[in-house]
Amino acid sequence: QRSVDGLCLTQPRAWHLLARQPVMQVLSEVSSSAHNFHVFDPFDELCPGSVCCWFQQGRPIWRDDSHLSAWKSAELSSALLAFLSANQLL
Repeated sequence: QRSVDGLCLTQPRAWHLLARQPVMQVLSEVSSSAHNFHVFDPFDELCPGSVCCWFQQGRPIWRDDSHLSAWKSAELSSALLAFLSANQLL
């Protein structure tokens, strides 16, 4: 359930963790059995607190229900590059 907190649409972090758990479980199983399968998970960057908010630093992190905004995508690029480097994928 979403509520409106000023301009910020919010949802509890626990709700998101529960909703994504089945998919993350499958990804974890595949990742542990296939040496060339890696999972980049930016969830902690997208929802760092106990409540997930559509806005960070006064800007929307989503452009719709499924796609990150351009600025948030760019902000995550350093985390993705670090992930690729750590897994020797660059």
